[in-house]
Amino acid sequence: RTGLPYNLGETPISIVMLTSATSPHHNEAVHPYCGLLDSMHVYGLYNGRFGMSDWVGIDAVGADDKPMVETMLRLEFGRQQRLRAKLEANPATAEWVEEDRLFANYKLLQFFDSFALYFQMTDASRRRQATFPSVPRGVGDDADIEVRPEGTATYSLAPYPFGPDPLQVWYDGRLLSPWRDGEEPDMAAVMRDTPTERESVTLVAR
Repeated sequence: RTGLPYNLGETPISIVMLTSATSPHHNEAVHPYCGLLDSMHVYGLYNGRFGMSDWVGIDAVGADDKPMVETMLRLEFGRQQRLRAKLEANPATAEWVEEDRLFANYKLLQFFDSFALYFQMTDASRRRQATFPSVPRGVGDDADIEVRPEGTATYSLAPYPFGPDPLQVWYDGRLLSPWRDGEEPDMAAVMRDTPTERESVTLVAR
């Protein structure tokens, strides 16, 4: 409909389910704690981010697809229980899965995930002031972080969550134009053949 690759939030559920299951599996192979946090992230996207968001993804899933999503969520919940028990049984990692500490790290993951999407999903000309809720300053100490464009490639944050001020970050991506009606391009080839470009932004305290 748009002539562009699927938007993150509009990807068909059958494709989303592949990444929803394989991403935690991949991260568990890296380390059980990585798998646990990733599984919580996937699970939280469908359950209001464990109370942090008013948007409950499972409510937006069509009736035909809901059994598949519910099965995936049951499996991920089982993964979380298994990994928490494994980490808790190891004296070196037991503290990592204490409830408050685990959810502080989960919230940090949500911030960096959504903060990255703020830049990578929206062209610079369309970025507006935004608030990222419940970002931990420490275990049990959260703050809402407000980001605001301040001119060319500069964004102020309050409260400021990073050490260096200013902080320059960059990321690589591909800029694509919509194809014309009647065209059916090979999107894999388009993505492969389109060169990456780098965007840099500067983050400052307000």
